[in-house]
Amino acid sequence: MYAFGLGPTTPLVPEGQPAPNPPAVANGSFSLSFAYTSGADPAAAATPFSAAHPLFIGLTPGQVGLYQVNFRVPPPTGPISGCDGNDQANLRVILHGQGTIDTASICVAPGAAQ
Repeated sequence: MYAFGLGPTTPLVPEGQPAPNPPAVANGSFSLSFAYTSGADPAAAATPFSAAHPLFIGLTPGQVGLYQVNFRVPPPTGPISGCDGNDQANLRVILHGQGTIDTASICVAPGAAQ
């Protein structure tokens, strides 16, 4: 997942400068929520069934101001529908940070999240 505006990093990267490699790690406390649903619209209300901490949040090396969020997709608690036609996603990922909530919708193939 990619995001903007997640706050300061360690080491601090000057504004407008490309991020270093190894990556600068985001400071602060972040958590993730996941909600499997048909047509996982980021704007739609969904009750998250699972919560986790990201594996990594930091600036994307070589990019300016672009944060990268690495996480593992949790297994669904029941059957899920595939993504086709009008449904382009079936999992809503919610990133909770310091006064911010960012969302992304992705498609998980049935049987793939283990």
